[in-house]
Amino acid sequence: MSDDATLNEFVDANDTNQQDSEVTEHGRSEEDLAQELFGIGEIPKTWSIEPLSESANIIAGNSPPSSTYNEVGDGLPFFQGNSEFNHFHPEADTWCSDPRKVAETNDILISIRAPVGDLNIANQRCCIGRGLAALRPDDMNGLYLFYHLSERGAWLSRLATGSTFKSITKGDLQHLDIPVPPFSEQRKIATVLHTVDQAIQKTGEIIERTKRLEQGLMQDLFRKGVQQSETKELRRIGEVPQHWEVVSLGDVCSEITDGTHKSPPTIDDGYPYVTSQNVRDWGFDLDDLKYISEEDHERITSRCNPEPNDVLYVKDGANTGNVNVNTLDFEFSLLSSVALIKPDRNRLKPWFLKYLLSWSKFRQLVLSQMSGTGISRLTISKLEKTDILLPPIEEQERIVEILDTYYQHHSNQRDYRDQLKYLKQGLMQDLLSGEVRTTDIEI
Repeated sequence: MSDDATLNEFVDANDTNQQDSEVTEHGRSEEDLAQELFGIGEIPKTWSIEPLSESANIIAGNSPPSSTYNEVGDGLPFFQGNSEFNHFHPEADTWCSDPRKVAETNDILISIRAPVGDLNIANQRCCIGRGLAALRPDDMNGLYLFYHLSERGAWLSRLATGSTFKSITKGDLQHLDIPVPPFSEQRKIATVLHTVDQAIQKTGEIIERTKRLEQGLMQDLFRKGVQQSETKELRRIGEVPQHWEVVSLGDVCSEITDGTHKSPPTIDDGYPYVTSQNVRDWGFDLDDLKYISEEDHERITSRCNPEPNDVLYVKDGANTGNVNVNTLDFEFSLLSSVALIKPDRNRLKPWFLKYLLSWSKFRQLVLSQMSGTGISRLTISKLEKTDILLPPIEEQERIVEILDTYYQHHSNQRDYRDQLKYLKQGLMQDLLSGEVRTTDIEI
C-alpha cells in the first residue's frame, strides 16, 4: 500500500459511528475562550480535555534479546528509537524474529528516550524497542492526535528526566492532557494538515529526484565534457576528457585560507558570522545566522575577507564537503570550519569549481584526505595540493550554464518546501488551539 493510501486510511480511522454536530464557527468568540491547557494555552469551551489514556491505548516498547535481531527480513521490522524515522513512516534496517512488544499499522510511534517527542506513523506491523511507545487511538482521530503531539513536541521534551539520557515514562503519557474537539472537527483539522504535509513530502521527493538527475549529469559532463570528447584515464579519478588539464587547486587560486580558529562571542546585533551550518550545496541556510562585534569582524576579515563570487568550502564538522559560491549581499566573517577559495577567474570559474567539488565522485576523493584524532578535517595545505580538473575556460562556462538549470530548480523547490513548512506551522498553531475553527466551505 502506498504512503498516501495508508495516510488517507489513517485520516478516516475511527470515522464510523461517530456522530456529532458540525462546527461552523470561524475564529473564537470571547465566550469560547473558557479553558486554559498547559503547553497549548486557551482552547474553546466546546472542547473537552481528557488524559491521553482515555483516548488511546499506550504500548511501551521492550527490546527483545539481541540474538533475535537480523538484517535479512526474518520476522517483524524492528524499531529501537527514532533513528529510523522519516517524514511520516519509519524505514526498517533491522528485523526481529521474536518480538516482545508490537505496534500495529496506523499506530503512532513516539520517541520516549532522547530525543523525546519525535513522531512517526507505523505503516506496517512492527516490533518496538525501549526507545519508543505506540499510541493506538480509541475514540479519537489518529491523525489529529499525531498532529497535536507534534505541536507539543518541545513541551513534551521538557517533561523528560534522567541524568544519563532524558526520557519519559508510560505514566507521563497516560496523564498527558489532550484537548478533544468534536470528532468531525478533529477529522477536518487532520485533513487540512495532512494535505499540507503531503505537499511537503512530494516536494521533498522532487528535490531528491533533481539531486539524482544533477549528479548523473555531472558524471557525464566531468567524464566526457560538453562535446563527449575522447578520454584519458587518471589515477583515483578515472575517465576524463583527453584535452582537460589536471592542476593543483592552489596553482589556479590567488588565495586559499580559512576564518578564525577561535569562536568570537556572539551578540544580538552586529556583523553576520557564517559557519559550516550556514553553507549548503543548494544555497545558504541563514535561519540560525549569528552576529559578532565590529571589532571582531574587522580582526577576522583582516586575514580572511570573503568577497562576491568567492568559493566557500566546508572543511570540517558535520557538513564537511558542502560548497557554494558567495552570493550573499552583505559583509560577513568566517569560522575556520569554512575555507575561503579565491579562484584566478581567467583560468578557473568559481561556479565550475563549485560544481566540480559537489560532484559525488570528486567530493569522495577530496574527503578521503581528511585527518585528525578528534574531529576529522581538511587542512588548507591539503586543499591547496588537491588536484582538480581544468577544462578550457569556454567549456567551463558551458558546463556551468547547463548545471545552473538544475541548481536553480533545486533551490526553488527548497524555497517552496520552506514556505509550506511555515504554512503548516502556522496552521498547527491556529487549528490545534481552536484559534481558527474549521467549516465545510473553508475546507
